[in-house]
Amino acid sequence: MKPIDLVHNKTALIVESLARLEDVRAILCFGSYAMGTFDEYSDLDLFVFCKPEVVSALERQRVLESVQGVTDFEESDTAAGWDNQWSPQSDSFRMNEVLFEISYNTMDWISTVVRRVTQEGATSIPEQKFRPYTMLGLLENGIILYDPRSYLKRLIDSLYPYPARLKHRLISDSLRTLKDCLVELKDGSKRGFGLTFFHFFFHRMCDALYTFLFAVNEKYDPAVKRPEVEYEKLKILPLNFLGRYAKLLEGPYDKNGRQRAINELETLVAEVEMLGTKSINVHG
Repeated sequence: MKPIDLVHNKTALIVESLARLEDVRAILCFGSYAMGTFDEYSDLDLFVFCKPEVVSALERQRVLESVQGVTDFEESDTAAGWDNQWSPQSDSFRMNEVLFEISYNTMDWISTVVRRVTQEGATSIPEQKFRPYTMLGLLENGIILYDPRSYLKRLIDSLYPYPARLKHRLISDSLRTLKDCLVELKDGSKRGFGLTFFHFFFHRMCDALYTFLFAVNEKYDPAVKRPEVEYEKLKILPLNFLGRYAKLLEGPYDKNGRQRAINELETLVAEVEMLGTKSINVHG
C-alpha cells in the first residue's frame, strides 16, 4: 500500500472528527508516515491549522475521545516562552495501537512563515525563531488530509522557485559554521581535548553540512530523523559522498580515528565550498 493510502486509512476517522470543528481549516500529515520512512515504532504526526485561533483544548478532547478506539488521550497547552513557535498546543492519543501526535497552529501563522521565507529568505523570524524554512520542508513533504478551501495547496504551490536569498544565506552561514568548527576540531586534536569536545563540534559540522547540501540542491530541509535517507534523494553531492559520510559517522573515535575524521572533514569542507560557489555562480 502506498504511504498516501495508508495514511488516509489510518487517519480517516480522526480527520473526519476534527473537520467538524468550525475553526479547523486544514489538516496535514507530516513526518515519517507522510514520507514513507515509518517503522513499527513511529508516531503518526498530524498538523491542524485553525482560523482565527487554535481550537480550545476542551473542544479537541471532546471530538477526539468520541472516536471509537481512541485511548490514552493527553493534551498539552502552550509552554512558557514558546507562544509563537511551531506547535504551541498539541494532543496525543492511541488508536489501533498507533500513537498519534497532533500539533496545532493558525493559518495566519503558517501563511506568515511561508511568506517571509519565500519572499525575504528569512532564517529566523519572531513567529519561528529556529529555522522557519523547515516548516516549508514539512509542507512540501506532507500529505494533505483536509483542505476544503485549498489553503494548504496554495501555500505549497508558492514554495518554488526556491528563494535565492534563502539559498545564499544558508550556504554562507553553513559554510562559516563548517570552517569555524573545523578550526576548533583541529585545535582540540592538537591540544588533546578529548571525546566530548570532539563530538560537540563534529555534530555541529554534520548539522551544518546537512543544511548546506539542502540549500545547494534548492530543497527545503524537512527536519527528519533519518537524514541519511534524505541525502540519497539529493542530486548535488560531493563525489562518493554517501559512503564517505557513513564511514565518518561509524568511527572509530579513538585518537587516530578522530584525526582521520578531521582530515576527511577538511576535505569535505573544501569540496562543498566549491559546490556552493559553482551553484551560486550558475543560478545567481
